[in-house]
Amino acid sequence: MVKARSADTRAWIQTESWPSLAWGADFADPRGMVTPSEDGPTRGGDGAGGGVPGPADWAERYRLGETPWDLGGAHPELSLRLSGGSLAPPRTGARVLVPGAGRGHDAVALARRGWTVVALDVVGSLGEDLGTALARLGGRFVEGDALDFEDEPFDLIWDHTFFCAISPADREPWGRRAGELLLPGGLYAALVFPFGKPASEEGPPHGMSSDDLLRVLGARTEVIEDVEVQRRAPARRWAERFLLARRHGLDLASPA
Repeated sequence: MVKARSADTRAWIQTESWPSLAWGADFADPRGMVTPSEDGPTRGGDGAGGGVPGPADWAERYRLGETPWDLGGAHPELSLRLSGGSLAPPRTGARVLVPGAGRGHDAVALARRGWTVVALDVVGSLGEDLGTALARLGGRFVEGDALDFEDEPFDLIWDHTFFCAISPADREPWGRRAGELLLPGGLYAALVFPFGKPASEEGPPHGMSSDDLLRVLGARTEVIEDVEVQRRAPARRWAERFLLARRHGLDLASPA
């Protein structure tokens, strides 16, 4: 989980607000967000006294095993593309950022295929197991907020139920941050979900399309692939697509 800031996601963290376990299972490995206060943007809290849920609240969900967003393994589409070589690292030491990594099923799958992985999540306790697993594979776990995260640029950002989990108000800031975190020529790979969910239905997960993501990534983004997934995650209510886009440098396209 990585914290979010805007005011439309309070109900998601409340157990009684989850429409069903199946709906929750649709929301695997989200951004690790913390729901914001109803009074406006926030940098998070400790959840005490009925305030803003903070990292401790999400950590408690993991402690209790109340994590229906967790698939229990890497997304089937990611596994397919890794085994087929279409998401192979372009060179030794190529780096991938996995925001909202959760328990890190996708992150570990990427690392096992040769990527140097940075898994990012606001729940620090997840790093106890995930950090150890990634360290053995040359990667690392970082506790933090994706909107504020700074590091050397990456060759790939892997987005699995991250963009749909953040508030729509945070989408443009994330697009700018993602552009800064990608090398020229770097790739943004995303599972576009929940595709086709009406805006009238509250999130998270917030309905999204490939165009929604491409819009905030900016004009320097070239679409390589935008297709229905070949292997859907089980029990997901809404459609999933796979989007692969390349981020060009300033000299290759008009500024974003």
